[in-house]
Amino acid sequence: MPPRFRRPEPMTTFELVPDDEREPDDLPGMPDPDDDRPGRLAALRDRVADRWRRLSRRSRATIAASTAVVVLAAATAAVGPGVLDAHDQRQRAAAVRGLPGAVDDLSQPLAETWDLGSGGTTGTVLADGTVVVTDGEDAVAADPTTGRERWRRPVGQAPRCGAAVTMGAVRPAVAPDVLVCVGAAAGGPQVTALDPSGEVLGTRTVQGREVLPAGDGAVAVVATTSSLSVSVPVEADEAERLRAVQRAGWHAVTLRLEDAVTGDVRGVASIALDDVDLQTCGYQDGGDSEMILELDPWTFAGDLTTTQVCDAVVALTSTGAEIPVDDDLAGWPASLPDGRVSVPGRQSRIFDTSGALVATVPGAVMSPLVDDQPDGPLVAIGVDRTGQVDGRLTSVTDEGDVVWSHDVRTLTSVVARVRGTLVLVDGGRVVGLDAATGEERWAGEKVMRGGAEGPGEYVLGAVTDGTRVLLVSTTLDGTTRLVAVDLRDGAVAWTRELEASPQRIVAAGGHPVLLGTDGAAAHGLGR
Repeated sequence: MPPRFRRPEPMTTFELVPDDEREPDDLPGMPDPDDDRPGRLAALRDRVADRWRRLSRRSRATIAASTAVVVLAAATAAVGPGVLDAHDQRQRAAAVRGLPGAVDDLSQPLAETWDLGSGGTTGTVLADGTVVVTDGEDAVAADPTTGRERWRRPVGQAPRCGAAVTMGAVRPAVAPDVLVCVGAAAGGPQVTALDPSGEVLGTRTVQGREVLPAGDGAVAVVATTSSLSVSVPVEADEAERLRAVQRAGWHAVTLRLEDAVTGDVRGVASIALDDVDLQTCGYQDGGDSEMILELDPWTFAGDLTTTQVCDAVVALTSTGAEIPVDDDLAGWPASLPDGRVSVPGRQSRIFDTSGALVATVPGAVMSPLVDDQPDGPLVAIGVDRTGQVDGRLTSVTDEGDVVWSHDVRTLTSVVARVRGTLVLVDGGRVVGLDAATGEERWAGEKVMRGGAEGPGEYVLGAVTDGTRVLLVSTTLDGTTRLVAVDLRDGAVAWTRELEASPQRIVAAGGHPVLLGTDGAAAHGLGR
């Protein structure tokens, strides 16, 4: 059967002007008593309608579609890039809202709008966003937006309130239902537990060389003698040094974690020094024949509580489970954003809060300060046999599979993983990597002050609004500033010098707050 061809549609054109030509003397705006334009327009309308009725369905559809395309193009042009960008920023803000380190709009420069407390290193954020600092012998709670005082309670002399957090961390290390403060009193260290409204849940005295507020409503107690200094001959070997320390009266250091209110013991760990642990304790005091061994326990009490003496370290989770720490340590045991614990080394071991080993991954884990994927792949820096970093940053799964690897220069901080971009400070540069592939998206060579051999600035902390990441950076001479970097292209949105010298920045109910400053315990940032 021969092919059938559709009869071509007739082409129709429209003349959208009257057929009659205007005479030269028909000037605009001049009335004409003989003007028959209403009639001519009616005739034109009738002709157009008649031609439209004679069109086929296909021709009508073609004309209608063409008209729709023109209208859509005009509407898109009317929206403009500014409206689309604002929509993108709103989506990004919604995606991170409520996450640790998430704050409101960072598009415009921020300034210090309020300050609170009398200075010092303590300060924390409760689960409802309330900022708590110390002021004299009081714990003071304030609104993060205005700095207005919500409540004030006496908690002893030179108090500390809230568990410690690692440098730069934005995640509150305080249980949502209890705040622990420790201050000096006549009978010894006084522990005071309060709820977020300021109601005192309990007060008691605890005996110990050092008593510190810890995570999840606990208090850390180091029960041992005071620091010990022992002089030994330079040529003494490790075994001889250990015997000298024992003769001087050294005893094992015991770390105990207690419930702040009830005093119930959650866990205990002890440090019994061996000769290897003393290798880093000695120094020569100007002479060639004598070496001084300084044994001074140091405790960090947070979500994970650790005590160190020389090279020996013990660690307890907030539930009281002991985390084993071996001699292959390359960094400090730390709590991860998902609540697990990382013990870094050539291979980092990951433990849950019960102390069970759940993963072993290559390299030393470096958690982003701000992370919207806390359950995503871990970020780790390679460590060689000598314990030095080898210049390879990797993304690795719990099973130890390397997702990607990226060469770095002088990595000092993994700042953020937000909306698919991993932000690093590397050799003075701020670099954005694709968090899924490790490919470099952008690099800001002049964002941080300093050169390729090392940073002139160090990042103290970061927060984000989903579109930008706000860095708090400081130099060795104490100059501190805010630097807002666009996560999409690395452009510097704005910078501002700070009068305060904070230890970190936190997100309190969506508002950025500087904590641990030299002039006040907290500074609010706003406009």
